[in-house]
Amino acid sequence: MNIRHCPPHHVEHGHISVKSTQRLRRCRSIENNTQRNKIRFNKLRQLIPDISSRILSGTLKTLEADALVCCKTYPTVPPKVEYQLTEIGRSPVPIITQLTEWAQTNLKTIVTHRKEF
Repeated sequence: MNIRHCPPHHVEHGHISVKSTQRLRRCRSIENNTQRNKIRFNKLRQLIPDISSRILSGTLKTLEADALVCCKTYPTVPPKVEYQLTEIGRSPVPIITQLTEWAQTNLKTIVTHRKEF
């Protein structure tokens, strides 16, 4: 699922634009597309099209500092960098999935109410 079209994205940006929520959504994107395998930076960029390289890089550094993502750099030219969710990084994925399902169920009602408000 494209993050831009993810229902929590629409709900979140209408009400609670919280950076940590965005980071958790990116964790979910990593988890959904790697199944506990490693993923390269450019592949991640393709999966999250509404993010610049600079913002993604900063987000990944923050996730790594928070022990949600581990990063492995290989000494090659160009450098090869792989990211993987840690156990603690995978732990909120079921909750984020439930929030996504809730948002999908309620998105029409929320959008309709916003238009009428």
